[in-house]
Amino acid sequence: MLSKWKIWDFVKSTPDVFKDSKSKIIAFHCFDPIIFKMIKDSFNYTHFEGETLKVKVGKDVTSDWLEDEFKSYSLFGNNESFLIQHADELSQVCKDILLNGDDLLVENRFLILNFNKDEKLFKALAKSEFCQAIQIQAPAFWENENLLTFFCDRLNVFLSFEAKSLLLEKVPSTAVDYFNVLSQIKINCPDKANISKEEAGDFIGSMKVDNFEMATLFGNKKLRQFYQKIVELDCSYDELRSIFYFLQSHLTKVYDSSYLNKKAKLTKYDKQIMAQAQIWKSTDLEKAINYLSDLELKAKTKDSFLHSKLKKDFLRTIVRF
Repeated sequence: MLSKWKIWDFVKSTPDVFKDSKSKIIAFHCFDPIIFKMIKDSFNYTHFEGETLKVKVGKDVTSDWLEDEFKSYSLFGNNESFLIQHADELSQVCKDILLNGDDLLVENRFLILNFNKDEKLFKALAKSEFCQAIQIQAPAFWENENLLTFFCDRLNVFLSFEAKSLLLEKVPSTAVDYFNVLSQIKINCPDKANISKEEAGDFIGSMKVDNFEMATLFGNKKLRQFYQKIVELDCSYDELRSIFYFLQSHLTKVYDSSYLNKKAKLTKYDKQIMAQAQIWKSTDLEKAINYLSDLELKAKTKDSFLHSKLKKDFLRTIVRF
């Protein structure tokens, strides 16, 4: 049983995912780990015995543990609820046990699975009758304001209209970037209402990488300058992931800039997108987006060869897509 949500709709419609739930096995797949952490922090722990949720990691779960815990009755009862993080890393034997989940002992507790990848087990569970599968989808590029508003609401950060507009223009539209900037604002402006554009701007300026500058370089095909900047900055894996994630979003807008025709007034960034759309072929954009997606995956998995690859691409000067 699968339901698909945007995070802001999910928290409004399902404030307590466990209340009146017909399924005791619940599987999550979120587009970003920060989003799932915020969902987990909002769990109503009164549904768990002792108000405790025990956590296991997928790669550490054994078939013996699953069978002992969920297929045989314990002398002291089986009432503890568990969360398995990185459920996509479970062994195939464990996955097979879960696929036969209609005979698992979950009457008085919950088994929660968190998937980082949209993989076969999640899809199979989503089709079953014994599991409630919840997919939190990534925002479309026109929904960045919804994502920012969600983080403002969850972190209790109260931005003025001007401050919010500044963040939408200057901060990469990723969960990690919104979370990081708003967390800094919250620490330095606790419980302050109507935070000004100038106050918010102090924290944007401290960011090491200007993703909009990187989008200008890459989108204008100034690849030598693009790679030189990445190499000189010596970016961390998280910073590289943010860059590549943002560039995919940016090139997606370049690929289909027709949405700008509906806007009464174009921003400087909008005009840049329209200009770059004139210098790219759609097939080249598809290849570039796939290339950046591969780089993002390498950054996410902390591939030790990523920095060497970027230096190699820089030395080539021109990347052929």
